[in-house]
Formats: sequence, structure tokens, C-alpha cells
Amino acid sequence: MISSGAIPEWLQASEVIRLEAFLAGFVLIGVLERLLPNRTHQWRGRATGNIGLQLVNALVQLAMLLAAPLTLSAVALIALFSQFGLLNHLQMGLWTKIVIAWLVLDLASYWWHRAWHGVPLLWRFHQIHHLDPALDVLTTFRTHPVETVLTILFKGCIVYLLGVPLLGVILYEVVVAVMALWIHGNVRIRPGADRFLALLLITPGLHRIHHGALESEYSRNFGLVLSLWDRIFGTYRASHPATASGPGITSPDTAAAMTLPGMLWLPFRKTA
Repeated sequence: MISSGAIPEWLQASEVIRLEAFLAGFVLIGVLERLLPNRTHQWRGRATGNIGLQLVNALVQLAMLLAAPLTLSAVALIALFSQFGLLNHLQMGLWTKIVIAWLVLDLASYWWHRAWHGVPLLWRFHQIHHLDPALDVLTTFRTHPVETVLTILFKGCIVYLLGVPLLGVILYEVVVAVMALWIHGNVRIRPGADRFLALLLITPGLHRIHHGALESEYSRNFGLVLSLWDRIFGTYRASHPATASGPGITSPDTAAAMTLPGMLWLPFRKTA
């Protein structure tokens, strides 16, 4: 049992673990992109804007941690000590609770992602991610801060209402951080291996379809970890190199979304 006095230490530890996993994943995928590239392109012209946006998001998350504190780990601890949330009132083992929480969080993330595509106001922010003219580990960084904040709030509500165990939150965030880097990675994988992994997981091949230039592509494969939800709800499209268009949607705003100020301001422009 975690004492209330240990909350700051647990919050600090969980954030350090998530950051270390993210950095390790970034380095690993970055190296694989150099050794086994799927497509030839350069970071030049994209790195400054994409990394700058990631730094802005990191500052926003740090502010939320210091001010509230508002992170998924903090919400999990609040639910635990207040004994709020469904799982805190069910008599079952810790790992059973974690599996249930994982499935619910992954399902919620699937529908949350679909909302960012389906609701015009939300798409104004999410399109920043899809305007990247290349697809690699740097694309992971292209998330508008408004989307980052709303996603933390949305997932925080799920964690609180469900009473997700702290260990479950930490494991979920580590896996999501690494998976987000992996599925965006410009890494060449044998088609057979990609199809095998796609039986359970979202793969780089599946996510390349989602980053295609055509609506028939970017309206498919919304999952982040499990491919199950796309299969159940009819948005699954198998990856095939010959059928996927180039990455990045076609838009007059592509040039404006290549700089950090452009990416931050684009959703608020009347023409966006």
C-alpha cells in the first residue's frame, strides 16, 4: 500500500520512467531508421519544427504536473486514496484489474482518435500531425498542445472513473510512448512479419496507411496499440506497399505547418 506521504515520490518516479522509456525508444527507432529505412528522406527542414513542438508539449505537461498536479499517475493516486473508481471496489487481483484497465484505455483511445478526425473543430488541431510530408520518428512529435491537454484530461477522466491502478497507468504510458514512436518509424519490416504482428498490434505498415494522403487511407487504422478495435468497428485496412500513397495529406497549409509558429497558429486561422 502506498502512503499518502509518498505521493510526490511516486509521481516523480512515474514521470521519470515514462521519460526514460520515451528517450530510449526515440534513440532505438532513430538508429533503426538509419540502418533499415523504409523510404529515403531527410530530417532537414522538419526537425526544428517537430522537435520544437515536442518541447512546447513537454513544457505544457510540466506545467500541468506542477500546477495541479495533473498527470495520469496523479489521477490514479487520487482515485486510490479517495477509493473512487469501479476497479477500486471490485474484488479481483491486481493484474486482472490492469488487463481490464488496458483494454478500456486502448478502446477509449481508439474512439478518441476517431473523434479528432470526425469532429471538424478537433480536426483543425489534429491535422498538424497529418500535414507532415514525411513519416518517421519525428512525426510522433507533431501534436498540437491543445490536443495534448485535451487528451490528458480525457484519459484522466477514464483513469479516475475506472480507478486504474498506478502500476497499470505506468505500464500503459510506457507502452504507449514506445508504440507511438515505433508505429511512426521509417523502418523497413518484411511484409510477412508486419502481417503477423498486425494480427494483434498496430504496426508501422498499418499506420503508414493512416498517414496516407487520401481520406480512404487516413480514415483507417485508428488504433495505437491493439489492432482489435479497427477490426471490430470496420476501420481496419491491411498494409500493402503497392496500395499506400505517400505520407502527408494534401493541403494548401502544408508549407505553413513546417515551422513551429506555423504549427501552433494554423488551427486558429480562418482558412485552416
